[in-house]
Amino acid sequence: MLDSQTFLEVPGLRFVLETDRPELIDISREVFSASVPTASSPDGDARTITIQAKSDESAPEAYSQLRVDGEFINDMTSEGVLVNYIETVVTDKLARHFTDYVLIHSGAVASGSRGILLPGASGNGKSTTTTCLALSGFTYYSDEMAVLSSDAKRLFPFPKLPGLKTGGRKIVQETFKDAARAVYSPEIDNVTYFEPHSLPGPAEGSEGVQIDFVLLPRRPEPGETLLEPVRKSEALRVLIEESLDLELRHAAGFDALTTIVNNADCYVVKFGDVHAGIGLVQELVSGK
Repeated sequence: MLDSQTFLEVPGLRFVLETDRPELIDISREVFSASVPTASSPDGDARTITIQAKSDESAPEAYSQLRVDGEFINDMTSEGVLVNYIETVVTDKLARHFTDYVLIHSGAVASGSRGILLPGASGNGKSTTTTCLALSGFTYYSDEMAVLSSDAKRLFPFPKLPGLKTGGRKIVQETFKDAARAVYSPEIDNVTYFEPHSLPGPAEGSEGVQIDFVLLPRRPEPGETLLEPVRKSEALRVLIEESLDLELRHAAGFDALTTIVNNADCYVVKFGDVHAGIGLVQELVSGK
Protein backbone atom coordinates (compact mmCIF):
# COMPACT_ATOMS: atom_id res chain seq x y z
CA MET A 1 0.00 0.00 0.00
CA LEU A 2 1.50 3.33 -1.09
CA ASP A 3 0.96 6.56 0.83
CA SER A 4 0.49 9.49 -1.57
CA GLN A 5 0.85 13.10 -0.37
CA THR A 6 1.87 16.51 -1.70
CA PHE A 7 5.15 17.61 -0.10
CA LEU A 8 5.83 20.84 -2.04
CA GLU A 9 3.65 23.28 -3.95
CA VAL A 10 4.65 26.45 -5.81
CA PRO A 11 2.50 28.56 -8.15
CA GLY A 12 1.68 26.32 -11.11
CA LEU A 13 3.50 23.20 -9.89
CA ARG A 14 3.11 20.64 -7.14
CA PHE A 15 5.13 17.60 -6.13
CA VAL A 16 3.52 14.39 -4.91
CA LEU A 17 5.44 11.56 -3.25
CA GLU A 18 4.03 8.01 -3.46
CA THR A 19 5.88 5.67 -1.13
CA ASP A 20 5.68 2.66 1.13
CA ARG A 21 8.14 4.45 3.43
CA PRO A 22 5.92 7.23 4.88
CA GLU A 23 8.82 8.83 6.79
CA LEU A 24 10.13 10.01 3.40
CA ILE A 25 7.15 12.37 3.03
CA ASP A 26 8.01 14.22 6.24
CA ILE A 27 11.70 14.31 5.30
CA SER A 28 10.91 15.73 1.84
CA ARG A 29 8.63 18.38 3.37
CA GLU A 30 11.43 19.38 5.75
CA VAL A 31 14.07 19.59 3.01
CA PHE A 32 11.81 21.88 0.96
CA SER A 33 10.39 23.90 3.84
CA ALA A 34 12.11 27.21 3.03
CA SER A 35 10.17 30.11 1.49
CA VAL A 36 8.95 30.07 -2.11
CA PRO A 37 8.66 32.98 -4.59
CA THR A 38 5.10 34.10 -5.21
CA ALA A 39 5.69 36.84 -7.79
CA SER A 40 5.01 34.48 -10.70
CA SER A 41 1.63 32.78 -11.08
CA PRO A 42 1.46 30.72 -14.28
CA ASP A 43 -1.92 30.51 -15.97
CA GLY A 44 -3.94 27.33 -15.87
CA ASP A 45 -4.13 24.47 -13.42
CA ALA A 46 -1.09 23.39 -11.45
CA ARG A 47 0.97 20.63 -13.06
CA THR A 48 1.68 17.61 -10.85
CA ILE A 49 5.05 15.84 -10.67
CA THR A 50 4.71 12.38 -9.13
CA ILE A 51 7.77 10.86 -7.48
CA GLN A 52 7.44 7.22 -6.47
CA ALA A 53 9.77 5.60 -3.93
CA LYS A 54 8.83 1.94 -3.50
CA SER A 55 10.56 -1.14 -2.14
CA ASP A 56 11.86 -3.29 -4.99
CA GLU A 57 11.24 -7.01 -4.41
CA SER A 58 13.52 -7.88 -7.34
CA ALA A 59 16.41 -6.03 -5.68
CA PRO A 60 16.13 -6.77 -1.94
CA GLU A 61 19.58 -5.27 -1.27
CA ALA A 62 18.36 -1.85 -2.44
CA TYR A 63 16.66 0.61 -0.09
CA SER A 64 14.03 1.73 -2.59
CA GLN A 65 13.25 2.08 -6.27
CA LEU A 66 12.76 5.59 -7.63
CA ARG A 67 10.41 6.60 -10.45
CA VAL A 68 9.46 10.07 -11.66
CA ASP A 69 6.12 10.38 -13.49
CA GLY A 70 6.27 6.63 -14.08
CA GLU A 71 9.79 6.62 -15.53
CA PHE A 72 12.28 4.36 -13.73
CA ILE A 73 15.32 6.27 -12.46
CA ASN A 74 17.34 3.80 -10.39
CA ASP A 75 17.46 1.55 -7.34
CA MET A 76 18.57 3.65 -4.36
CA THR A 77 21.15 2.16 -2.00
CA SER A 78 20.14 4.05 1.15
CA GLU A 79 17.66 6.56 2.54
CA GLY A 80 20.22 9.38 2.32
CA VAL A 81 20.95 8.67 -1.34
CA LEU A 82 17.22 8.58 -2.10
CA VAL A 83 16.56 11.92 -0.36
CA ASN A 84 19.45 13.48 -2.29
CA TYR A 85 17.99 12.15 -5.57
CA ILE A 86 14.57 13.57 -4.69
CA GLU A 87 16.24 16.93 -4.03
CA THR A 88 17.96 16.76 -7.43
CA VAL A 89 14.74 15.89 -9.24
CA VAL A 90 12.75 18.67 -7.57
CA THR A 91 15.47 21.28 -8.13
CA ASP A 92 15.71 20.35 -11.82
CA LYS A 93 11.92 20.49 -12.29
CA LEU A 94 11.72 23.87 -10.52
CA ALA A 95 14.51 25.26 -12.71
CA ARG A 96 12.56 24.26 -15.81
CA HIS A 97 9.36 25.69 -14.33
CA PHE A 98 10.67 29.12 -13.25
CA THR A 99 10.75 30.52 -16.78
CA ASP A 100 9.76 34.02 -15.61
CA TYR A 101 12.95 34.30 -13.55
CA VAL A 102 16.70 34.58 -14.14
CA LEU A 103 18.37 31.56 -12.49
CA ILE A 104 21.97 31.42 -11.28
CA HIS A 105 23.93 28.61 -9.61
CA SER A 106 24.50 30.65 -6.48
CA GLY A 107 23.98 30.96 -2.79
CA ALA A 108 21.83 33.89 -1.71
CA VAL A 109 21.16 35.63 1.60
CA ALA A 110 19.98 39.08 2.67
CA SER A 111 20.56 41.56 5.44
CA GLY A 112 17.32 43.46 5.83
CA SER A 113 16.47 44.73 2.36
CA ARG A 114 19.98 44.18 0.98
CA GLY A 115 20.40 41.03 -1.08
CA ILE A 116 23.69 39.16 -1.45
CA LEU A 117 24.58 36.69 -4.20
CA LEU A 118 27.33 34.09 -3.67
CA PRO A 119 27.80 32.48 -7.10
CA GLY A 120 30.36 29.83 -7.91
CA ALA A 121 31.09 26.34 -9.11
CA SER A 122 30.85 23.37 -6.77
CA GLY A 123 33.94 23.06 -4.59
CA ASN A 124 34.50 26.77 -4.00
CA GLY A 125 32.72 26.82 -0.65
CA LYS A 126 29.50 28.42 -1.90
CA SER A 127 27.08 26.32 0.14
CA THR A 128 29.28 26.32 3.25
CA THR A 129 29.70 30.12 3.19
CA THR A 130 25.97 30.61 2.56
CA THR A 131 25.01 28.26 5.39
CA CYS A 132 27.39 29.97 7.81
CA LEU A 133 25.82 33.35 7.00
CA ALA A 134 22.32 31.84 7.31
CA LEU A 135 23.20 30.58 10.80
CA SER A 136 24.54 33.95 11.93
CA GLY A 137 21.60 36.29 11.38
CA PHE A 138 21.40 36.72 7.61
CA THR A 139 18.08 35.82 5.98
CA TYR A 140 18.42 32.65 3.91
CA TYR A 141 17.28 32.67 0.26
CA SER A 142 19.14 29.73 -1.33
CA ASP A 143 22.36 27.74 -1.24
CA GLU A 144 21.93 26.29 -4.73
CA MET A 145 19.80 28.35 -7.10
CA ALA A 146 19.38 32.11 -6.89
CA VAL A 147 15.98 33.12 -8.25
CA LEU A 148 16.01 36.63 -9.74
CA SER A 149 13.42 38.83 -11.44
CA SER A 150 13.57 38.91 -15.26
CA ASP A 151 15.53 42.18 -15.13
CA ALA A 152 17.81 40.69 -12.42
CA LYS A 153 17.14 43.58 -10.04
CA ARG A 154 15.27 41.59 -7.35
CA LEU A 155 16.14 38.42 -5.46
CA PHE A 156 13.47 35.86 -4.50
CA PRO A 157 13.65 32.79 -2.22
CA PHE A 158 14.11 29.16 -3.28
CA PRO A 159 12.37 26.43 -1.23
CA LYS A 160 15.28 24.05 -0.52
CA LEU A 161 17.06 24.25 2.83
CA PRO A 162 20.88 24.47 2.80
CA GLY A 163 22.52 21.08 2.40
CA LEU A 164 26.16 20.20 3.05
CA LYS A 165 28.35 17.17 2.48
CA THR A 166 31.09 15.97 4.83
CA GLY A 167 33.57 18.88 4.70
CA GLY A 168 31.03 21.68 4.87
CA ARG A 169 28.96 19.90 7.50
CA LYS A 170 32.02 19.50 9.73
CA ILE A 171 32.89 23.21 9.45
CA VAL A 172 29.33 24.28 10.29
CA GLN A 173 28.88 21.88 13.20
CA GLU A 174 32.27 22.71 14.73
CA THR A 175 31.67 26.46 14.36
CA PHE A 176 28.06 26.74 15.49
CA LYS A 177 27.73 23.70 17.80
CA ASP A 178 24.11 23.29 18.98
CA ALA A 179 23.00 26.35 17.00
CA ALA A 180 23.45 24.32 13.81
CA ARG A 181 20.24 22.31 13.91
CA ALA A 182 20.22 19.50 11.39
CA VAL A 183 16.73 19.08 9.92
CA TYR A 184 17.80 15.85 8.28
CA SER A 185 21.07 13.95 8.65
CA PRO A 186 21.19 10.40 7.23
CA GLU A 187 22.89 7.58 9.09
CA ILE A 188 24.92 6.69 6.00
CA ASP A 189 27.09 9.67 5.01
CA ASN A 190 25.37 11.93 2.48
CA VAL A 191 23.90 15.43 2.47
CA THR A 192 22.86 16.98 5.80
CA TYR A 193 20.23 19.75 5.67
CA PHE A 194 20.27 22.60 8.17
CA GLU A 195 17.59 24.95 9.50
CA PRO A 196 18.42 28.64 8.76
CA HIS A 197 17.81 31.08 11.59
CA SER A 198 15.77 33.43 9.39
CA LEU A 199 13.63 32.96 6.27
CA PRO A 200 12.02 35.62 4.04
CA GLY A 201 8.55 36.73 5.01
CA PRO A 202 5.54 37.02 2.67
CA ALA A 203 6.58 40.49 1.48
CA GLU A 204 10.03 39.29 0.42
CA GLY A 205 8.46 36.25 -1.22
CA SER A 206 6.21 38.42 -3.37
CA GLU A 207 8.36 41.53 -3.87
CA GLY A 208 11.91 40.23 -3.47
CA VAL A 209 14.89 42.27 -2.26
CA GLN A 210 17.38 44.39 -4.13
CA ILE A 211 20.75 42.80 -4.97
CA ASP A 212 23.43 45.02 -3.43
CA PHE A 213 26.41 42.66 -3.23
CA VAL A 214 28.05 39.87 -5.20
CA LEU A 215 30.48 37.83 -3.09
CA LEU A 216 32.64 35.24 -4.86
CA PRO A 217 33.43 32.43 -2.37
CA ARG A 218 36.90 30.90 -2.61
CA ARG A 219 38.47 28.04 -0.68
CA PRO A 220 40.92 29.60 1.79
CA GLU A 221 44.41 28.55 2.67
CA PRO A 222 44.66 27.50 6.34
CA GLY A 223 43.80 30.52 8.49
CA GLU A 224 43.18 32.78 5.50
CA THR A 225 40.20 35.09 5.99
CA LEU A 226 39.50 38.01 3.70
CA LEU A 227 36.89 40.12 1.99
CA GLU A 228 38.42 42.18 -0.79
CA PRO A 229 37.05 44.02 -3.83
CA VAL A 230 37.14 42.23 -7.18
CA ARG A 231 36.76 43.66 -10.66
CA LYS A 232 33.21 43.74 -11.94
CA SER A 233 34.43 41.97 -15.08
CA GLU A 234 35.52 39.02 -12.93
CA ALA A 235 32.16 38.95 -11.13
CA LEU A 236 30.39 39.07 -14.50
CA ARG A 237 32.52 36.18 -15.79
CA VAL A 238 31.49 34.03 -12.82
CA LEU A 239 27.81 34.97 -13.21
CA ILE A 240 27.93 34.02 -16.90
CA GLU A 241 29.57 30.67 -16.09
CA GLU A 242 27.02 29.94 -13.37
CA SER A 243 23.92 31.14 -15.23
CA LEU A 244 21.40 28.31 -15.58
CA ASP A 245 19.31 29.81 -18.37
CA LEU A 246 21.58 32.17 -20.31
CA GLU A 247 21.25 30.16 -23.53
CA LEU A 248 17.48 30.58 -23.36
CA ARG A 249 17.61 34.32 -22.72
CA HIS A 250 20.46 35.23 -25.13
CA ALA A 251 21.11 39.00 -25.19
CA ALA A 252 18.42 39.70 -22.59
CA GLY A 253 20.12 37.26 -20.23
CA PHE A 254 23.51 38.88 -20.69
CA ASP A 255 21.97 42.29 -20.10
CA ALA A 256 20.40 40.99 -16.88
CA LEU A 257 23.75 39.72 -15.57
CA THR A 258 25.40 43.00 -16.52
CA THR A 259 22.71 44.81 -14.55
CA ILE A 260 23.64 42.80 -11.45
CA VAL A 261 27.33 43.75 -11.47
CA ASN A 262 26.60 47.38 -12.43
CA ASN A 263 24.27 47.78 -9.45
CA ALA A 264 26.18 45.68 -6.90
CA ASP A 265 29.49 45.93 -5.05
CA CYS A 266 31.63 42.90 -5.89
CA TYR A 267 34.07 41.07 -3.61
CA VAL A 268 36.02 37.85 -3.14
CA VAL A 269 35.37 36.20 0.23
CA LYS A 270 37.36 33.51 2.07
CA PHE A 271 36.30 32.07 5.42
CA GLY A 272 39.44 30.57 6.97
CA ASP A 273 38.11 31.74 10.32
CA VAL A 274 34.32 31.54 9.98
CA HIS A 275 33.43 33.99 12.74
CA ALA A 276 35.97 36.55 11.49
CA GLY A 277 34.68 36.14 7.93
CA ILE A 278 31.08 36.63 9.03
CA GLY A 279 32.16 39.77 10.89
CA LEU A 280 33.69 41.18 7.69
CA VAL A 281 30.46 40.59 5.77
CA GLN A 282 28.39 42.11 8.57
CA GLU A 283 30.58 45.24 8.52
CA LEU A 284 30.24 45.43 4.74
CA VAL A 285 26.44 45.32 4.65
CA SER A 286 26.11 47.73 7.58
CA GLY A 287 28.30 50.26 5.77
CA LYS A 288 31.00 50.41 8.44
